[in-house]
Amino acid sequence: MAVGFFSILIFLHRYHLTVAENILNPLEVALLPNPEVHMAQADLARSWIHYGLQLFEASRNQKISKSIEDDIENEIRSNEKLPSNSEILEFSGLNVEIPTNVPDTPIHNLEQAKQLFSHLQKMIKRARLYYTLRDYPLEYVNLCLDLSELYRFLAFYEEDLDSQYAVQKRRYDALETLSNILKEVRPNCYIAVNVELIKELIEVQIELMNLNLKKFYSPSQVPKNDINDGVLKRHIKAFSVIHNKLQNVTSVLNTSTSSEQIKGLKFKEPNLEKLVDEEKVKN
Repeated sequence: MAVGFFSILIFLHRYHLTVAENILNPLEVALLPNPEVHMAQADLARSWIHYGLQLFEASRNQKISKSIEDDIENEIRSNEKLPSNSEILEFSGLNVEIPTNVPDTPIHNLEQAKQLFSHLQKMIKRARLYYTLRDYPLEYVNLCLDLSELYRFLAFYEEDLDSQYAVQKRRYDALETLSNILKEVRPNCYIAVNVELIKELIEVQIELMNLNLKKFYSPSQVPKNDINDGVLKRHIKAFSVIHNKLQNVTSVLNTSTSSEQIKGLKFKEPNLEKLVDEEKVKN
């Protein structure tokens, strides 16, 4: 059976990025300091980030697909082997060591996701050495948004709710820190990107609320004998608050993306766990 196009594509993408890295690293040492090599390293790091994000996206879409045809195709693809080196376009005369911590197949489990996340996080740090907030504010912001995307993908592969919540919380903290820094250091840049940042923050808040609701209504978290009329009324009230918040966000984002309107949103998740504690005290 012919090897799937996707498998060949990601294999070659990783191979060529590795070759570029093997060529640039000695040049960086030999020509230090050299702004052009420094910029090339930063752009190479951004290419690694793009590769990882595309691989994460394709893997996530594949994982959530429920159709029988996709399941069969994925099973076949996972058992496929890439052709030998002679059958794939590679550079001759180069001794290329492919990094083992960067997969060239779809991500199937948390361990693979963590390995790819760790590598891409290093690439983001490398790119930031050149694309600094002072000299390249927009590129710096884009790298921060890429990190936010990485957190989103990592949370998808986390197996328990607490771990998912912790990853999403780190994502929120990183975005909020970036927003505060831009307000103080680069107000002009903040005006240009604040709508995108606030949309990201809203998305994370919604994810955090969803995780809180899942934890709150997990059978292991709420025994049946703790549910009475008072608790149910409080649950309904909490859902009403969430519903109103989501309606407010939806109406603003659908009708206008004015920065002034979005700044006025105070989107704070209700502490659902506190409701249970209050009810226990009353009882």
